[in-house]
Amino acid sequence: MKNLYKALAKFQSEVGVIYKGAKAGKGDYAYKYASLPSVVEAITPHLKDAGLGFTQPIIIDEGVKMLKTTVFHTDSGEHIDSLIPIPDVTLRGQNDYQSLGSGITYLRRYTLEAILGLTTTKDDDAITAPATPKTQAKTQAKRSKPVLSPEHPNWRKAALHISGGGDIDTEICEKYDLTKANRDLLIKYAEGLS
Repeated sequence: MKNLYKALAKFQSEVGVIYKGAKAGKGDYAYKYASLPSVVEAITPHLKDAGLGFTQPIIIDEGVKMLKTTVFHTDSGEHIDSLIPIPDVTLRGQNDYQSLGSGITYLRRYTLEAILGLTTTKDDDAITAPATPKTQAKTQAKRSKPVLSPEHPNWRKAALHISGGGDIDTEICEKYDLTKANRDLLIKYAEGLS
């Protein structure tokens, strides 16, 4: 693996930071990210100079769809692999195939960033925008909602509401602060009650 690691070190010393340019979300939930095409465009010449390449096939492993990311050294054939399951989810407003495509693109971008050691943000933790009265009010409103977790006394009631056809986003999230992990857990729990 000596050749591969030497080439990876050369690549990482040359590629630099890939700044975020794509935008998603709305309002307070808006964010920027480095899109897959912009990441690939930025890394391709540096990969070539270092004698590296990558491939990202989708494989089935014991019935589970997986994204396999392989970075290889073109002269020696040395390689490293990363496997990550592709979850079966349906995103709002998308059919199953569109949701699968979105998930694969998302995983391709993040596994490439991880396996190649890429940085896609500048260090701007110290830079914050001054809070306006409107954003302060929204932040306070978010803080005043109780956190819904499996330990909350209304957890089962919320799950029953969802299993009966209630909408988690417009009805549950208006009343409770619900993390993504707890949201997914609540949906699975509600499915078990159906």
